[in-house]
Amino acid sequence: MLPLYYLLIAAAVALGGLLRPVSGTDFPHDVGAVLVHLGFLQHEVYPFREGFGIQGIVWTMSVAIIFYAVFGTVATRWLRHPFLWLLGSAVLALVWREWRRSNPQVLLQFPLFALDLGLGMTGAYVYVQLHRGGLAALRRHAADACLLTAGAGLFLFHFIVIWLVLYFTDIPPHGSPSSTLVLGALVLPISITLGWAGTHWVEHPLRMRAQRLAAHLDRRSAAPAVAPQAEPQLSPAA
Repeated sequence: MLPLYYLLIAAAVALGGLLRPVSGTDFPHDVGAVLVHLGFLQHEVYPFREGFGIQGIVWTMSVAIIFYAVFGTVATRWLRHPFLWLLGSAVLALVWREWRRSNPQVLLQFPLFALDLGLGMTGAYVYVQLHRGGLAALRRHAADACLLTAGAGLFLFHFIVIWLVLYFTDIPPHGSPSSTLVLGALVLPISITLGWAGTHWVEHPLRMRAQRLAAHLDRRSAAPAVAPQAEPQLSPAA
């Protein structure tokens, strides 16, 4: 999702001046704000003011990047006792919720979403166990579902699409249920198309290149070193 995220940041910077009057927000959008977003620190530095005024959903990426960091440190241990870790993640989320309830800016940090991490990790463990039991069809369909959901580049793009549609139409942003349905009918096809295009033309090609590079490096590191052959010695003529 990293390439799509940076593509989104570029789009938000380019379209911010056009769409901020529509969204009615003037959140930080200077060079410093761009650097903060590139470093995934937007939710820590600008709580509730992320996304340059047009793409507030990027606050979730500050939480997601911590998930990836934590994943690398606990994955092996998690596989040994997945359900104990799941229980621990639930306890952490509950304690954090009760401890930080009075301060929303601190509440909406990674510990609050520890159970989400726990459910994802334990779900992956259950999936692997099912697959080892021979449920190949489950694996195939689950992979398709994950790819479709990852086309939830929909998730990353939909806010910008909403503001663009509102900019080019006279639909009120806080209108009646009927106008909300019209807005959804316009936004969803565009967002799904952008999400699909981003997944197939940006995410997937880059992922495949990374996998080929990793496989090439693995082959090179696994190749046995070939000792240089000694040059043949010519025996002196009798």
